[in-house]
Parts: sequence; C-alpha cells; structure tokens
Amino acid sequence: MRRFGVKIGVAILVASTLGGLAVPTVASAKSKATFKSADLSRYYKSAKSKTAFHFTTVRQGKQAMNLIILGDFGNQQPEVRYGVPTSSFKLSNKGKTLSVKYRPLTYKMVNKKATLSIGKTTYKFKMTKKSATKVTTKLTNGSRRLGSSGKSYTYTLTKSNPAKSYANTYSQPIFRKAAEAAMDQAILTAGATNLTAEQKASLNKQVDQVTTQAVDTIITNFNFKN
Repeated sequence: MRRFGVKIGVAILVASTLGGLAVPTVASAKSKATFKSADLSRYYKSAKSKTAFHFTTVRQGKQAMNLIILGDFGNQQPEVRYGVPTSSFKLSNKGKTLSVKYRPLTYKMVNKKATLSIGKTTYKFKMTKKSATKVTTKLTNGSRRLGSSGKSYTYTLTKSNPAKSYANTYSQPIFRKAAEAAMDQAILTAGATNLTAEQKASLNKQVDQVTTQAVDTIITNFNFKN
C-alpha cells in the first residue's frame, strides 16, 4: 500500500476541472434528528461494516478543496478512498436527509511520478438522521463506496477519530496474514527448508515491520492533510 502523500496542485486541479466547489451549508434545527453544521466536522463510524468516513478541506494557499474520505478497514484489501463533492450538499425531508454527489479522486504512479485524477463517474449517497448521533447510509456492493444502492449501515457520529482503533482491530490481522503468506512464499521459492532459529526470528521481525508500516499508512491516509 502506498501512502497518499501527494500535495502538489491538488486544489488547483480540482478548481480547474470542476470550476470550484461550493462550501456545504447545513441548516440548524431544533429537532435532534436533523442535520446541523457541526455534523460535518464529526467522524462517522460503523463497526458492522468496518468502515469510517469524514469530511475535510484541503488548502493550498488561497485555494481550497472539499474531500470525502472513506476508510474501508475490514475489506479483503484494506484501503482509503477519496471523493470530491461536485456541488453543494442538499437537505430534504425537513432537515433529516443530507444528499451528497461526488466523483472519486484517484492517485497513481506513472513513470515514477505521482498523478491525481478525478473519475468521470458521479456517485450520490444520502445520509438519513435517525437520532442526534446516528445516521444511515449505503455502501455499494463490490466497490464498497458511499452510494445510492447496496447495503445500508448505521453510522455513529463521534468527535474522536476512529482510524487508529479500526486499523488495529480490523486491518492489522489482514495485513499480518498477507505478510506471513508472502514470507512463506519467499521461503518456498528459495527452497529454504531448514531455517535456523535466528533466521526465523529475523523473518518474523520483517513480518512485524511490514504489518506495522501498513497499519500506519492506512491511518495516515485516512487522516490525509495537505
């Protein structure tokens, strides 16, 4: 897993492609089961789906870009996905439903250079407020993106960042299993059947290091900042 550590021209790229982004505005309301401005600064977590997401703003000089960041910590290949809102967020159902449209932001290495691109597909998802701290929304089947179809999950709003807890609970065992499988394959390929205790300890240390690095990376990616 590569770290999403690109800072160059992010805001400029989005501004020139989408013509700028409208800052989300959420009306205040007396009912606890309605969206408020403060909700956009919270984290949303779901133990059942093993995912969490949040909204953030990346700034570069006077330019700014809004991002939706989804951490899929329990997937077969844990990863973080980024989305760029394409319009203002919309409220409906007397402030109980918040609709969001976005396009995926992808990061690739081309000729050893980092490139960013905004996907052509526009996704839409709705969050429905069930209580002061609970919302429901959907993850698409297969790609597990926030979307209008797929399986519905209940997310808890929280001020505390869940990335470290979710990465260690859900991602760490998956990363370790993959590292151990890679180690076993390397041993098999090398035909090394009689390893000494020292060699085994060295290999296990490498597994620990790779696992720790992967966990740290997915946490950093979820907390992406410019």
